[in-house]
Amino acid sequence: MMKRVLSAIIACTLLICTRSVSGVAAAFGTEEGNEWSNLIDNFDPFLEYQVEDVSAISEDFVEPKMSAELEMAIEEADPLSEVSYNMKTGEISLKPYETLEKNDMVETTPSHVVSEDDYSSPYLASDNRTRIYSVTTYPYCAVVQVKAYFNNGKVTLSGTGAMVGEKTVLTAGHVVYDQEYGWASKVEIVPGGTLSGYNTYSSSNITSVKKWTEEGNFEYDYAVVELDESPGVGHFGTRAETTSNLRADSFYTYGFPGDKTSGSLWRTGGSAYLIRTTQFAFHAYPTNGFSGGPVVAQDDTSYIVGILSGDSYVDGEYYGLAVRVTSDVVDFVKRHI
Repeated sequence: MMKRVLSAIIACTLLICTRSVSGVAAAFGTEEGNEWSNLIDNFDPFLEYQVEDVSAISEDFVEPKMSAELEMAIEEADPLSEVSYNMKTGEISLKPYETLEKNDMVETTPSHVVSEDDYSSPYLASDNRTRIYSVTTYPYCAVVQVKAYFNNGKVTLSGTGAMVGEKTVLTAGHVVYDQEYGWASKVEIVPGGTLSGYNTYSSSNITSVKKWTEEGNFEYDYAVVELDESPGVGHFGTRAETTSNLRADSFYTYGFPGDKTSGSLWRTGGSAYLIRTTQFAFHAYPTNGFSGGPVVAQDDTSYIVGILSGDSYVDGEYYGLAVRVTSDVVDFVKRHI
């Protein structure tokens, strides 16, 4: 697959992530800690951009506005405080982190319930992606193709997201906020991909957390896109699963790969590999375009348990790396649905 040369900032971030995992080797066991370090060393967040000449539409974009006072407030805020950007006004806002009241089960509710037992091969040495044609049926219509424009529309990034509310899309933080280009100038989503026949929907507001926007920490690589109107296609739930449940699971993730027919939806997946507090790895073959795709348990595909950040290739095996849906991520989603 094609790899993009990461910027110096991203490279530094990966070094920080690599060093941080060595400190937890004792908690996971030396062997498991080393395995995680190998995954991070070979991590690819699918940061592949297209540079376009869009001078005809660049005048529609608004430059971000941030005062010195707000910049200082963000710098001093809790790492999980929310940072939002209104793409129509250019306003950036900060919402301090606060926990919500927890129920016994930390989750948000899906619009439909679907179960599947079609388990993928647990070990992957080659491409096991499968195309999904029924993109107007749930849950596939709730998987959305995301197109984000950066640098006043001159740079685009294609990724994936998932409806988690009537007008709310959950995706990877790096799909809408880039460490080099900053906030996306414009975001468009299409349920089921551009071949589905659904309309294209736009957004005014995107939100991530300080840990991503200010630090580029891939353990917190998540964001929401709030649409101007509801596509009416249904939505996934989110669930903070226990570590023991995740270890026993096999997973699917969905995306719109750049090396396949443009706008077509594909699925890959396999069994759990390594589970950490804020991230996990599983056997899969995601490629460019899968960034931000929902990760679901194969026996309960209505609930998102992870957000795909990228892939890793180690010793002949392919892995998907995901941000784990924790209680903090569920709280984050609840504030935007």
